[in-house]
Amino acid sequence: MTASLDEWEAAVRARLAAYLNKVKVTIGVMPATPDQCVTVRAYADSVPADPANDIRLIRLQVRCRQAPCASPPTATRLAEAAQAALLGHGLVLALDLPRARVTHLSTAVLGVDAERRDERTDNYLITTTR
Repeated sequence: MTASLDEWEAAVRARLAAYLNKVKVTIGVMPATPDQCVTVRAYADSVPADPANDIRLIRLQVRCRQAPCASPPTATRLAEAAQAALLGHGLVLALDLPRARVTHLSTAVLGVDAERRDERTDNYLITTTR
């Protein structure tokens, strides 16, 4: 059976939470608090034209927010730490999921929100099997 996007989100969330000590890591929408936070969202899982193709491509967004009092007050360091936790080949993100390769696709610096907290989002591609 193919794992759901929810299962992949939960696995990535757990990996980031373990790697980013003392940083709140959530799934879905960025919460209003705390100031420093990381949010994970799987947003696409393409279906191949050939039913025999067992390659699965999952797109994932990791959004980072830094507290305005941090030094430096940008989300870059947090996003780079998240990237270091995710990138790799043959990764086991959860025991019940197939091995995966995670590659970085893009970065968008979002600037500051209404509370002057810097935000950045990074997009990744998880390549695995069905």
